[in-house]
Amino acid sequence: MTVFVAALAGRALGQPPPREAGVDPNAGPATKQELFASRSAQVEGTNVYLESMVVRAKSGLMARIGSRGHEIFVAPNDPSSLEYVAVGATVDVRGTLVRTPSAGQARLIYAMSSRESRRLARDPVYVDAWSLIVQE
Repeated sequence: MTVFVAALAGRALGQPPPREAGVDPNAGPATKQELFASRSAQVEGTNVYLESMVVRAKSGLMARIGSRGHEIFVAPNDPSSLEYVAVGATVDVRGTLVRTPSAGQARLIYAMSSRESRRLARDPVYVDAWSLIVQE
């Protein structure tokens, strides 16, 4: 009998941020005010709750959302949910910040356009969203 063992490299998604990141794991989710206050607040593993964000663009399996001149990419757990979200719609997003892939990886993983994948690669993190709700 042959037994195969697989090992994961790195932390699993949804895990709290590392202690050295300076994020309090007992704190509630970060709001858009906290997240956009400085780039140092955009730490991988931070849970976020972003209310009243406007969908600026959609590309492949991701959307770019923003508020007052700040933008961040969102990858919903169910990519088909983006079919029903129009550019310009206002959404509430809950999720976890994840380190962005390279532009080439983003094109392959998220079926993004070259322009949007390059834009994503310049950001430190994106939101791995488990909830994307369109406001009425």
